[in-house]
Amino acid sequence: MARCQALTFIATVVISLAFTGACHRGDRISDETPGDASSPVSIRGTKWVLIDLGGQGALGGALGGAEDNLAARPHLQFDAREKRVSGSTGINRLSGPYEQSSVPGAGNVAVKFGPMVTTKMAGPPELMNQESEFLKALDATVLIETHENSLTLRDAAGNALARFEIME
Repeated sequence: MARCQALTFIATVVISLAFTGACHRGDRISDETPGDASSPVSIRGTKWVLIDLGGQGALGGALGGAEDNLAARPHLQFDAREKRVSGSTGINRLSGPYEQSSVPGAGNVAVKFGPMVTTKMAGPPELMNQESEFLKALDATVLIETHENSLTLRDAAGNALARFEIME
């Protein structure tokens, strides 16, 4: 039993270190110049923090009446060069591939997230539920829409699955 726990701990540390390195190499989805109203928002090196998930405000790491902790909310960072996304579900680290292609409309990018690898820590039931819904939203995403300082994940019917803002 102790050997299994030690191996789990070592694997978690190794994966976390790999994810941390990926988080610091963010790129932008598009090579268009940001700033003009018809250009997509640059996401290079940007930490996109979850604001809304399925029409409900995102929970931070602080529950039970404490201040919301933006830094503990689920977030994503894109690495266009490696075609990978990394971040956090609010409880666990995540990483996985994505494919993209341009579509008509300023700031729109067709995207398909590949299988996400996550660490396997437990948390409060509310955050575990949010994590499950967050991963489902990534799986259902077919379009990323950017506008000013926001990024929205949309499904095939055009429904907003999740909305993010830049964390400065």
